[in-house]
Amino acid sequence: MNKKYNLEKNNRKTKELILENNPLPWCAFDIKFNNFTCSLSFKGLLGIQNQQDVTIQDFYKILSAHPLSPLYQAIQDSIHVGSLFSIQSALKHTEKEIIISGQKLTTVQKNFTHKKCNSSEFIFITIEDATEKNKKRQKDEVTYLQALKENRTISNITNNIPMALWHRNSQGRIDYCNETYASALECSQAKIKTENLELFSKNDIDLHALSAQALKNHQSSTSRKHAVIQGSRRLVEIGIHPILETFSTIGYALDISETEELSSKLSSTTSAYHEIFNTISIPIAVFDERKNLHYYNTAYTKLFDFKNSFLEQNLTFADILDDLRSRKKIPEYANFQEYKKKRAELFNNVIKPIEEFIDLPNEDTLRVRIAPYPLGGLIFVYENITDQLNLERGVNTLLAVQKETINHLYEALIVIEKNGKIQFLNKAMEKLFNISNAKILVHQPFNSWTEIFKDFFLDEQQHKNWTEYLSTLFINRHPINERLFLLNDLVVNWFYTPLPDGSHMLGFLNVSEEWNHERQLKAHNFNLEKKNILKQNYINQVTHELQKPLDNIIGFSNTLNQQLFGKLNEKQLNYCQLIENNTENVKFLIDDVLCLIGLDQYSLTITPQPFILQNMLDSLKAMIEPIFQEKGIDFTITNKAHTTKVTGSEKHLKQALFAIIKDLTLYTPESATIDINVKLYKNDKKVTIQINAPYHTKNEEDPQTLGNTIARRILDAHHTDLQQEITTKAQTLSFDIPLDH
Repeated sequence: MNKKYNLEKNNRKTKELILENNPLPWCAFDIKFNNFTCSLSFKGLLGIQNQQDVTIQDFYKILSAHPLSPLYQAIQDSIHVGSLFSIQSALKHTEKEIIISGQKLTTVQKNFTHKKCNSSEFIFITIEDATEKNKKRQKDEVTYLQALKENRTISNITNNIPMALWHRNSQGRIDYCNETYASALECSQAKIKTENLELFSKNDIDLHALSAQALKNHQSSTSRKHAVIQGSRRLVEIGIHPILETFSTIGYALDISETEELSSKLSSTTSAYHEIFNTISIPIAVFDERKNLHYYNTAYTKLFDFKNSFLEQNLTFADILDDLRSRKKIPEYANFQEYKKKRAELFNNVIKPIEEFIDLPNEDTLRVRIAPYPLGGLIFVYENITDQLNLERGVNTLLAVQKETINHLYEALIVIEKNGKIQFLNKAMEKLFNISNAKILVHQPFNSWTEIFKDFFLDEQQHKNWTEYLSTLFINRHPINERLFLLNDLVVNWFYTPLPDGSHMLGFLNVSEEWNHERQLKAHNFNLEKKNILKQNYINQVTHELQKPLDNIIGFSNTLNQQLFGKLNEKQLNYCQLIENNTENVKFLIDDVLCLIGLDQYSLTITPQPFILQNMLDSLKAMIEPIFQEKGIDFTITNKAHTTKVTGSEKHLKQALFAIIKDLTLYTPESATIDINVKLYKNDKKVTIQINAPYHTKNEEDPQTLGNTIARRILDAHHTDLQQEITTKAQTLSFDIPLDH
């Protein structure tokens, strides 16, 4: 019995020793007697002094385990059911995270004296400090999530790359492929990895063999091959990269069929452009990125007198410069090697087009445009601008001459740009409007330079109206020429002219003196017209007073000639006839005076009537016969159309003939003859009256006599002209009269 007791005792000590060396803080309490036992580390973790007794209630209090808390419920479930529990909690006083684990245990103690066994039940609880463990776990979770995110990003990138990607492991199987790879085979990525499906058939492209070759050579390989993809023949670029650490490979396949087509089109387009460049007169040369001559056109060959056999060699940019220098086609430089070096640097420095000017030894000037070539290298475009520069110099000289000419004009000129700013004004403009500093006004806006005119207008409203009118002219661009009346009796004629380039020109001319002279002339003319009216009124009144007694004399002489109051002897009848003829002549003179007055006052109007021409000639003969007899001049009237009727004013035509004949008698000598002939032209429906008379030099001294003026006036009213033919001794005057229809 002692032996068994000792064995039991030893077992108990062994268990106590195990509990004392347990690395985790622990506690145990008897369910029946509520005894509480714990390790020193347990007290230390919970902040309890070593000498202090601990109860289960203290344990609950420290861990805030109220009856509804998970810890309290777990312990109660273990007491009644015997279940295990593990609860995560925190120590408020240390902010440590702990894991509380516990279970229900049963122990059996033998009483060797009474040969009975006593059993006891208790709850055994361990506490684990999980602060560092949780931190490590959280860190691992963050690392895992970040790695997962990066993996998804990489997966999205590879799946959206428009080329097939795959990874082949050391066994030669495909363990990864992107969606492009799967789309080409029209199956899922999982199936490809499971069945190890190759992208191409071995007859087209053996990817497995290419991977093995890359691993064997320890270097990446790239190749282009044709393969059938989804029923169509395509050009594919294959790339294999070996990963020597894992003895695996990464591969890609890129469909470059469109690139091949574009390359072919580019080649065709380039050839077409080269053909076009050969037909134009602009010299062009292209050098590739290696500075080799890639292309040149015919104009480039002609510009520098190259030989085709020379350019067909594989020449560099430096070779071209050396050849041009040797043939003196470019300027001479002190350090030619340094010049070549700087020119070669253009291939590395030119990003945007630049422009240069070269003066050749033959005195020509070239403009060179240097620009990056799309396929690499530089393109040089040459232009001979010698004629252009000469023309520009000539134009500049001409403009300078024109400017000086404009500056010396008496007329003030100002040129305004499209935007309303002053472009130019001449010295006459400065002088007319007292502009002290014209340079300040140049490029001034519209509202600024129009202020220089403000002090010259009669008032502010006149200036405002003129400015608005000027603005309207600039918009409508209609030329005008008007007059301005300004302060201090300044009168200006101004004009607006739109220029072809969209600008505007204003001109001003000081006409103050001319205006004053014009005003004085108008006043003088008004006085003359007033006096002339008085003169005409007086003549009208006198002629009227003369006509009245003449009419009485004519009436009385007619009565006497008709012998109404008794018979008269022959001498008395001759006196009466002489009185009648003289009064008729005086009456014609008065009619001539009235007609002359009418020339100044109004246009003569007639009313054409048909009459027999012979009757008018008979009446005329009776009037002029006494005049011819007095002068001793013979006259004849020849009319072969006695009964011919003409159209016109008989009175006025007789007056015109009388005036012409009377003027002719002034310089016709005695015994001379004046012939009056009437010719009939039926086809032309007219008659012509010709008056033939001797010619005297005094006719030249006074060509516009009173009678001639009256006759021409009357004939103009009949729409006919007085024709005159002169020889050394004779003259002929004639006019036409239309026949009566």
